[in-house]
Amino acid sequence: MNVLAIEFSSAQRSVAVLCGGRQAQPVATGETVETGGRAANTFALVESALQQAQLERESIDRIAVGLGPGSYTGIRAAISFAQGWQLGRGIPVAGIASTGAIVADTCALGISGKVSVVIDAQRGEYYAAGYEFSPTPGADQADAKELEPLRIVSAEEVLGFQAQGHILVGPEPLTLLPGLRVVPPRALTLAMLALEATCMSAESLAPVYLRQ
Repeated sequence: MNVLAIEFSSAQRSVAVLCGGRQAQPVATGETVETGGRAANTFALVESALQQAQLERESIDRIAVGLGPGSYTGIRAAISFAQGWQLGRGIPVAGIASTGAIVADTCALGISGKVSVVIDAQRGEYYAAGYEFSPTPGADQADAKELEPLRIVSAEEVLGFQAQGHILVGPEPLTLLPGLRVVPPRALTLAMLALEATCMSAESLAPVYLRQ
């Protein structure tokens, strides 16, 4: 299976192609990353990732989209691209919370203990989810168990997590939290998660946005 993944929820925008998914080892991959801004040329990033993977558009079997939370504009752009691709080619689309990619890459760092994923929600508030990371025997990574689901919290609550000894991770540096460990969601990680994700109609994709 060849998966094209688009992750535009943070200032690090990325597009990746995972080739030969469901095999013990992917045959080839291609990933293009753009940082430092909120605007991204989606088509240019997609073409670059396809060229790296040496694939044509017609070879893509599944689209994966990061749904955030994060940049509402970036997520909407990624969703619109997936909707157009599904309309044109009729292939399956998987929408995945970008926090899933952050958690997966944090696990690969081998971090253990209580971890809070923190994402700027604007208005002086933050998206936050709590996890317990436990080392995996015989592996250089950890397993993550969700303790608190994603929700919107105040700055004071985030500082409380830090005071309780939680390791803070998130997609971008935050002025209030100089100790936060930056782990941006990666499109390539999203593509790997999409191999086991439930697909849906692209029309039903919506950004993760917890406010009423």
